[in-house]
Amino acid sequence: MENNRIRNVRVIPAHIKMGKRVAIYCRVSTTRGSQADSLKAQKYGLQQSIENEPNWTLYGIYEDQGSGGNTSRPGFQRMIWDSYDNKFDIILVKSISRFARNAVDLLETVNKLRGLGIEVVFEQENIRTSDHKQDLLIAVHTAMAQAEGESLSEAIK
Repeated sequence: MENNRIRNVRVIPAHIKMGKRVAIYCRVSTTRGSQADSLKAQKYGLQQSIENEPNWTLYGIYEDQGSGGNTSRPGFQRMIWDSYDNKFDIILVKSISRFARNAVDLLETVNKLRGLGIEVVFEQENIRTSDHKQDLLIAVHTAMAQAEGESLSEAIK
């Protein structure tokens, strides 16, 4: 008789909140003492941005001390390798100039990350690489950062 009864069973599917895993990338130009404070400030500000986004969780922080003229920086390279392993969904950076000052390198890297499904958010410029309409804006800001870097380099020489 037990088998003939219809059981009232209600299945409630599990709701797992899937947030975005966010990597922070920070860079300062030199290893001077004053730059250490700048690096701390970048990390702190970006961590606060992540805390203010309810669907974001901090994956990790990548950092470098040195020129943004190329992408062969150890922290940057580690971040790129981790992107191939799908360790995060978003890279949060203070500004385009902190990410790269070489226009070709920056645009190639952004396109590579896009192909992996990873968005780069440049906080200062309020630019997200998921919006293809902002590609021209990214290119302009990158060209300006590159020119600024070259001008600074000439002034130092």
